[in-house]
Amino acid sequence: MAPFKLKSLQLIQAVRNVHRLFGFFLSLLFFIWCASGFVMMYKEFPSVSKKEYLAVRDYLKVDTSKLASIKKWEFKRLDSCTEISMYQVLNKALVKISDNNGEVNCLDAHTGKKISPINRSGLDTLMVSYFGKATTIKNVTLINELDQWIPRTKFLPYMPIYKVELNDVANTTCYISSKSGELIQKLTFEDKVWAWLGPIPHWIYFKNLRINTNAWRYVVISLSALGVGLALFGIILGINRTWMARRKNKTLTPYKKKWFRWHHYLGFTFGIFIFTWILSGLLSMNPLKWASEDSLNEEELSIWKGGNYSLFNSDDSYKRSLIKLIKDHHPKEIKFTLYNSQPYLVAYTAANEVINKKMDANNTPINSVMDNNFQTMILKLKPSNTFLASDVLTDYDDYYYNKHRTLALPIYRYKLNDEHNTWYYVNPKTLSVVKKMQTDNKLERWLYNGLHSFDFPILFFKRPLWDIVVIIFLLGCTFLSFTGLKLTVNTLVRKKSKIVTKIKNPND
Repeated sequence: MAPFKLKSLQLIQAVRNVHRLFGFFLSLLFFIWCASGFVMMYKEFPSVSKKEYLAVRDYLKVDTSKLASIKKWEFKRLDSCTEISMYQVLNKALVKISDNNGEVNCLDAHTGKKISPINRSGLDTLMVSYFGKATTIKNVTLINELDQWIPRTKFLPYMPIYKVELNDVANTTCYISSKSGELIQKLTFEDKVWAWLGPIPHWIYFKNLRINTNAWRYVVISLSALGVGLALFGIILGINRTWMARRKNKTLTPYKKKWFRWHHYLGFTFGIFIFTWILSGLLSMNPLKWASEDSLNEEELSIWKGGNYSLFNSDDSYKRSLIKLIKDHHPKEIKFTLYNSQPYLVAYTAANEVINKKMDANNTPINSVMDNNFQTMILKLKPSNTFLASDVLTDYDDYYYNKHRTLALPIYRYKLNDEHNTWYYVNPKTLSVVKKMQTDNKLERWLYNGLHSFDFPILFFKRPLWDIVVIIFLLGCTFLSFTGLKLTVNTLVRKKSKIVTKIKNPND
């Protein structure tokens, strides 16, 4: 036998052995991923949307004669702030300040002093304020650590958190920050069931693993990489077996046993799709940080803001602008925003409408800033480049979109003539860059979102066509995974039977 042919046979045998060795475990994992994918088409991990957040909020009210000047705030390090907002809790206007140490500080807007954490009596009042007089509480637990429904580190600054179980038909559970009084999570028993059938197994979102972000990333990346290898080996074996069968007897498969034949046929049909699904899932974790973030980096954000929150220290303009904004628009929340070295106030109403005012003598609306000013600022971020195009999006494009079509419109889009083919998306109402796309994360969008969610423009917003296509491929991949499980079980049963027989008849 020629050395090359011998080495080829040895390589195929090695691939076959690896495929069989990891077959059961990874087929089970594939089956779980595919089965949970059906749920993920329609159900996501529970979270509080901006609309829900505003719905439970009281309207913001301030006593104009008692409103504290910013200089009287107990929080003095305005240059370290990352976000400032104002809202109403328990008939009190609060200022919430997030700083670059990851801490959340809440002040009384009228006295400027830090507030005490909400106590149990205050919580009862707050729940009635949020959900109505008919609200009754079944159980309350004050937690100081992350749990299954608030597993991410972004919740840590809001600790301690009240976990409140309501005595209602839906078995609602709410998470309320004792620091800020904010509703940070809300879910029903039905939400929990769907989460356990969909996002939790799909993302391996089990509490004890997910709360350790680095360990969770390592596990997901490792399992996905093994899955990519198994799927690739399966494709290689499938092609090899078909090639051999065609040479010998002109058939598509050499297998005569039912489950082997089904595994071969399904693998040949859907193997490439399960391979791309697992690969795109791996890429979603951004291994080796190969793709850049889709937001401004620290340097760009500093240029865009043009300063820090100490710019709000002009007391007269702060009070005048804030009071007029509240009086004219009755907002539920106000965010303090910086743009091009100028302080602005961004108000959110009950209908999630955004109203914007500049902190100047005229309370200038942000809408007067608009396109020319934005273009100047974009070029400050990339000073040595020019524009390829700039336009206003009144509908979503290939990169600025979401599944439920809830992202803000219109949006300004700026395309630059630079080496990274950079696009910036600017929300004119909030004066923020909401997305930044470059060559690498544009590629990631197609490799991950395109291959994993089938959100190609010709398909994604055409329901139920998208549903039909995705369900067909998910069914094929699910059955392919099931046949892999069945083959492994059959093999184990046969081996067990042989071992038992040998034990009973050692002389045979």
